[in-house]
Amino acid sequence: MMRAFAGISFITLLSGAVSAQNITAAAPPKFDIADVHVSPRSLTPRMSGGALHGDRYEIRKATMVDLIRTAYSVDPDKVLGGPAWLETDRFDVAAKAPPTTSPETVKVMLQALLAERFKLVAHTETRPMPAFILSMGKGKPKLKDADGIGEPGCKILPQPGPPDPNVIPYNNVACRSASMEMFVPMIHDSPMVI
Repeated sequence: MMRAFAGISFITLLSGAVSAQNITAAAPPKFDIADVHVSPRSLTPRMSGGALHGDRYEIRKATMVDLIRTAYSVDPDKVLGGPAWLETDRFDVAAKAPPTTSPETVKVMLQALLAERFKLVAHTETRPMPAFILSMGKGKPKLKDADGIGEPGCKILPQPGPPDPNVIPYNNVACRSASMEMFVPMIHDSPMVI
């Protein structure tokens, strides 16, 4: 547990501007009281919570990447740097704030808590990164126009046959009457065959 408090720094790559709340000369707002401790081991290590209910703010089973993602509203893939335990050790946060605190202010309070308890230092920068681009190819689009039949959206289909350890796992996805706004989030986190 001591290594968790040794100090952390990370880099967040953002294409947009940083909120004015995050860059202020005045001291940021803080929780009235807060407790941070290591989560007990669990068979289902998945973060839960992250919203203010009345005057209580709780996050359970969160990795440091989860906490950074929640506090700074960044994609976890854009968090760079820090020690090896950033994505493995899990923490519980229980805090108290005025019930009328806005969600944006709660994020600033969580940022202040991470800086105080973990010595978290954050900065943003822009870097070139490898990426895939979904763009129109040559010729006419190969996608079919929606016929309006069936429920719109995308569904992940079971992978055919037994898993092959020599093949990178992928998802089969079937989409009907899906807009690009529905489709793109599906391909963001996992490789697939359509």
